[in-house]
Amino acid sequence: MNPIHFVVCLILIPSALLAQKGTLTGKVTDASGALVAGAEIAISTHGKRVVATVSGSEGTYSFSSLSHGDYTL
Repeated sequence: MNPIHFVVCLILIPSALLAQKGTLTGKVTDASGALVAGAEIAISTHGKRVVATVSGSEGTYSFSSLSHGDYTL
């Protein structure tokens, strides 16, 4: 392998790994286990609200393109 190609690989591979995003999905249920449509779900990190969504007709929600880190639901 050409030394220049090796250096380029060393630069590009870590940046590709850091650029990965995640998805958080789930269902909202009440105490009896029934699905809850129209519930607001918000996530935050470090005490700051990041994004919110509303559960769908089946009680499902999804947050996509989340950066690596700790979140509070």
